[in-house]
Amino acid sequence: MRRRRTMTLIGVTVVLSIALAAAIEGAPTATRGPLSALRATLARPGAPDVVVEGNRLVDTRTGEEFVPRGVNVPGFEYACAQGWGSSEHAGWLSAIEVGRELRAWNVNTVRIPLNLDCWLGSRDAPVNGGLLTRNRWAYRAAVRTFVDSLRGAGLVTILDLHSRKRRTASDFGMQAALDADGLTFWRSVASEYKDVRGVMFDVLNEPHSRYDEARGAWAFDLTWECWRAGGCAAPMETDRNPSLSGETYPVVGMARAVQVIRSTGARQPIVLGGLDWANDLRGWLSHRPDDDQLVASAHLYDFKRCSTAACFDDELAPVAAAVPLLIGEVGEADGDTAFLTSVIDWADAHEVGYLAWAWLDNPEDQWSLLTADGRPAQPVGQLLKDRLAAYD
Repeated sequence: MRRRRTMTLIGVTVVLSIALAAAIEGAPTATRGPLSALRATLARPGAPDVVVEGNRLVDTRTGEEFVPRGVNVPGFEYACAQGWGSSEHAGWLSAIEVGRELRAWNVNTVRIPLNLDCWLGSRDAPVNGGLLTRNRWAYRAAVRTFVDSLRGAGLVTILDLHSRKRRTASDFGMQAALDADGLTFWRSVASEYKDVRGVMFDVLNEPHSRYDEARGAWAFDLTWECWRAGGCAAPMETDRNPSLSGETYPVVGMARAVQVIRSTGARQPIVLGGLDWANDLRGWLSHRPDDDQLVASAHLYDFKRCSTAACFDDELAPVAAAVPLLIGEVGEADGDTAFLTSVIDWADAHEVGYLAWAWLDNPEDQWSLLTADGRPAQPVGQLLKDRLAAYD
């Protein structure tokens, strides 16, 4: 989803979070010193160990079906590219507080959008802020801190390759398709998390075609063949760039990304979104890579083409009958709750998981599920909290 800029912390101060993140600034590893002991304590065996069995996700600890229900927690995909930190949640106190609040809402799964360049240290990311020099090691450590805190609270986490830093600005944006740098990203992320249970990998947030507004024509048409096997050429600029230069990069297919992740020894489920900003899954089954731990992801918004129960029945239900289906993002832009209610009703009827966009407490952001003081925003946040509370 396209969005945002700033928001406040929930229940903690920015100063405390930055101080804790700064303590590990420059560390060449995500575990070191007293933080290792704290991490080991918080990451107790509480997160479900999720695997794919047929068209279901199953918690191997109990043998029971696991249906992901929860939220997306933005921050790591944009703060580091804009120069004001790794995320709102960079620090143990902030991460613990978020985990506590999410459990209070009966959330069992959290999707964490990440920034490729901040993870790899490319394109001069993470961007420095003031007198503080930032680097990729601190960013990775902040991500691991957040993941382990959520796992310690018993939550499954999904690591999502969401964005890149723009080449010519301290800002972020989404690429239309995966590139070679994406393989480097996943080789690194999967290597670090391959032995961490309760983690899934979302290869690319929202694959999409690209329209050139300046020319009034399509500059890039992402097909299912290229989605799977790569080989086409996508615009170099991200979705937040105002114009296209004509420069392109060779697209890497999802099949290759799955191979790279598996080459690290990681066996966790891999999430793959479809075309048209992950709203179109019509070719997903016939073009899926060869792997028995794949999850299909659809992003559902009231302004997208597939936004009705009839479309869900026609296009999503066949996918859900074959593999686990996750509604990786769901949001309603019209200020009402009818669409979100219809999506949750459909998901519950088909035992499909869903993750709302977004766990924000910024009243200026239309997607915020929270008020500035951390209460459920009306009406969407309250609806989501009430629906989550109804599950056992």
